[in-house]
Amino acid sequence: MLSSTSPEHMPVATSDVSVSAPGLKHAPTVFADENGNLRYVVQVCKFPRAMLFLVLFMSLLITFVLFSDLGENPITEDTHVYDVKHASSVAYDSYVLASEDQAEAFESFLGQDFDAWLATSPELAAAYEALWAARPEVDPRGEDDKVLGELQLEVGEFTYWIYEAETSAGVYSTAGLEMMNKAEQLIVGHEDWEQWCNLEYTSVTQTNEESGEEEEVVTSECRKPLSALNFYKASSWDSVLVADVLDRLATQVPGVPEYPATADTACGQDSDGEPIATCPAGHLTTGKGMYNTLAFCVLFNIGCDAYDGAGFTEAEQTTGFLFVTQLFADLETITGAFDGKGELTEDPDEVTNFIAHLKELPSQAWKVDFHFSKEFSVDNQVSQYSRAIMFWGFPLSAELGGASESKTETKRKDFIMDELFKTMEKYAGTGYNKEINAYYFMSALISDVFIAILANDGTFAMLSIAFVYFYMRFMLQSWFLANIGFLEIVLSIPLAWFTAVKIFGIKYFSSLNPLCLFICACVCCPLGCSLCVPAIAKERTTTELAKARPEGETFKQDRITEFYKGPITNFVLNPGTRYPTLAVLTAVLAVMGYYMTLLKPTEKAEQFLSDDHPLQKAITILNEGFPVASDDRGAAHYYIWGLEDVDRAGVNQMFDPENVGKAVYQDGWVFSPECQEKVLEVCSNFRSDAEGVGLEGHVKRSESGLFSVSCWPSEMKHWLEGSESEEAKYYGGDECEHGPTGGYTWPVPAEDVDAAMVWLAQEPTCNPDAETPGTAMHAAYTQFARAIDSSSSAMGWDGEKLSFLAISVESSILDPWSEIGEDKARAEYEYFLALRDTIDNEWGVKEACGPVMMTDIDQKYIIMNNQRIFRTSAVQGALLGCLIAFFVLLVSTQNIIIAIFSTGNIVAVLCGVVGFVTVIGWTLGTTTAILISILAGFSVDYVVHLAHAFVSTPGSQELKIRGAFADMGVSVFSGMLTSVVASLPLFMCQIKFFSAFGTFLCCTIAFSWVYANFFFMGLLATIDPKPGQIGGGHHAQTVDSVKHGMDGGL
Repeated sequence: MLSSTSPEHMPVATSDVSVSAPGLKHAPTVFADENGNLRYVVQVCKFPRAMLFLVLFMSLLITFVLFSDLGENPITEDTHVYDVKHASSVAYDSYVLASEDQAEAFESFLGQDFDAWLATSPELAAAYEALWAARPEVDPRGEDDKVLGELQLEVGEFTYWIYEAETSAGVYSTAGLEMMNKAEQLIVGHEDWEQWCNLEYTSVTQTNEESGEEEEVVTSECRKPLSALNFYKASSWDSVLVADVLDRLATQVPGVPEYPATADTACGQDSDGEPIATCPAGHLTTGKGMYNTLAFCVLFNIGCDAYDGAGFTEAEQTTGFLFVTQLFADLETITGAFDGKGELTEDPDEVTNFIAHLKELPSQAWKVDFHFSKEFSVDNQVSQYSRAIMFWGFPLSAELGGASESKTETKRKDFIMDELFKTMEKYAGTGYNKEINAYYFMSALISDVFIAILANDGTFAMLSIAFVYFYMRFMLQSWFLANIGFLEIVLSIPLAWFTAVKIFGIKYFSSLNPLCLFICACVCCPLGCSLCVPAIAKERTTTELAKARPEGETFKQDRITEFYKGPITNFVLNPGTRYPTLAVLTAVLAVMGYYMTLLKPTEKAEQFLSDDHPLQKAITILNEGFPVASDDRGAAHYYIWGLEDVDRAGVNQMFDPENVGKAVYQDGWVFSPECQEKVLEVCSNFRSDAEGVGLEGHVKRSESGLFSVSCWPSEMKHWLEGSESEEAKYYGGDECEHGPTGGYTWPVPAEDVDAAMVWLAQEPTCNPDAETPGTAMHAAYTQFARAIDSSSSAMGWDGEKLSFLAISVESSILDPWSEIGEDKARAEYEYFLALRDTIDNEWGVKEACGPVMMTDIDQKYIIMNNQRIFRTSAVQGALLGCLIAFFVLLVSTQNIIIAIFSTGNIVAVLCGVVGFVTVIGWTLGTTTAILISILAGFSVDYVVHLAHAFVSTPGSQELKIRGAFADMGVSVFSGMLTSVVASLPLFMCQIKFFSAFGTFLCCTIAFSWVYANFFFMGLLATIDPKPGQIGGGHHAQTVDSVKHGMDGGL
């Protein structure tokens, strides 16, 4: 601060340091001496070098101790970042913790000394002995050396090709198909592809020519890609048959009378001869209507009573069934050639037209719906997007990594980089094809992409920090002070971390915390350093000049101070410019305030990368361009019996983030025969929506055309009853036969359930939706969440006891990888909760099995609740920040009018920034919510410095304005300049958070600087808070000193 003290009376550091008023004595305290000086400050002044090196040594020591004890990954798993009290997280943890308990218990069970265990558990010993006698290959007491299973049987990796049309013809034009074929043949047409692909094994019985005996021969071939080229390159195509099928679908079924399509017209007569006023669902008797109504009856014997009572004669019903049977056979003939082994069709429009009609048949749509965009239909036969998947196998041969996942990943990546990558990059390059854009996606390459992105964005972030550093050097004219200042900033981060972790015992450190470190580096540096350094530089400059100049001679101050003392001050004090400026800023505030009210919650997943990045384009197309197809994996929703709410006793995520509670099991729960039948009934209702609960639009259909349901009790019945079971149609019929049953029958008596589970858990599954065919049922019905590290066990079996069971359906709206807006997710959450209540109450399952619990394992509803928390926290954080700022300003200025003006200025900045980002298209997602919550803290800096300088300056209202600008103008301007310039490189970052933060920071600083200088100071120039007030305390200056300083003197 400027002072009129003469050079000869300026304080000099001595061993008897005193910075208080001369002669003024105080009672010594722990922190201050008799002169009122802080003891620490006195020691720093006495021994500056020793104190500097002591602080540096302690800081480096603490940093070393901190990082040596952090471990490999100090970041808390995001899977534990949620509100533990919300119903979604309670259900999630109840199920996942129980699944983890059972998995650990089962693994421990298999690793024990079985001979000793059998002697202590006679009730199950007989079941295990019988199982191992019948199936010695599952006996854990056998040899430890396991024979490696069939090579490449499992899927080890995927390669996605995503295609985007550049013309109105769509992706399935001749040129588009040629590009797709080129991209996919690069991989599947490679000469070594058979060594890497996912193999499908087929066992056939052949007659040995030499011996004449029949023998089983196992052959294998690469799994065909999941690609639209499978039907555009069909091995055969009968145009006549295709045209005939389409004609039959569109016309009236011969021999069946046409019934009206409206519900207010009679649809025939019932058995008593009375007219039927309401037509049954799918009653239309065109070929398509008849097929969609009876196809599942023909295939699965489901819905065969659809036309009962609708007035059809027996002969007409028989005609309808025969029509559907023949139509199904013809459709199978056509689609059975969709193998991609032929040449590209010469008439893609004919194929596309057939596919469009096929998509309208639920029992057939699963064969093609994966490859067409949302808007594709019979009326709009143009698809703007397509996608294909190539499947890589595991385990590989020994020289390619064998059963070692890490070695296989390394070898696979080497093969891709050496043989495929350059050409893939060329095909995915901008402008390579004028008809179609191609993007690839593969997890083996994704780490390299992200490293390159982080390196790129890290460079821009370092440019921001470098600018602040060199600005400090310029203002201080000292490399030493600039380096020490930056070292202080760098060391403050591990010191704060050490305080939180070691002193307060806080172990929670989420993935959002590194973003806070980024904020400290890129924001606190510009704001903190540039506010303090200019003042230090000014004091240093004025002190040196004061010693060198003749008495009475003035010197010219820096240009920033001159700019503030002249044009800025005169602009604010002049009523002719001040009042119009206040009016304009008030109008801007009103407009931005209006737009702030229009800010809406986000309705789609937030992007991680910028819009124009190829990886982000691919992700956006996958998330938004396609409907959920049968080949997509929907987010599984589990309905569980046998569990209670998780025990949260002792849970405190701040101090122990890994502890989320303990699983609780229902006392006395058993899988009784009554419960078995009821659960089987639920599965049957789910598959066909027999009870009309509106599954369509919420639950996706499987490859069979039925709704996708995973139900191990259904397969348990198939295992016990064999091909005669009603469930056989869901598990391959006669094609998949289960092994020995141990003599148990359906339903299993309650006292025999655990013994029956001994056999069932090891039985190879016949489930066609199992990831690996033939897997033991216990493993086949254990599902891992793809996006997070969690798993679910539908069989709550630990080797000795069945503690719970679960069945699941797959969502047609939610998937494991992407996110949707809170409102849409909440609608799905409420639907599946309502379905839970229906199971309990309307279907009567609660009486037989106890209450059912519903959850997903991909945390979709936890994320939904987190979105709500972020959204409400943004508002709460902003309001709380304004309230805290008000009280801080009130205490520091001791003037309620200034505190109100200052807080009003902060609110104006908040409204301006939020309104502006709404105008440019932002929505209220996680990133926006985080930025809004810290907005008040960012916007307070300039106004609080000007407010404090105004109060501390003595004299009239005009002198206070001039003194505040003269004293703090250089600091405020430097803070604005460094922050804005530091934010500019962030605009070029590819990571969305960084570019969004750059926009937010630049916008916040701009609004803060304009409103602090012209709105807040304009209000103070218009309304004098306390006329004639002279600042008190040790901050006060004399009127003469203020005038002298504003004139440029000392």
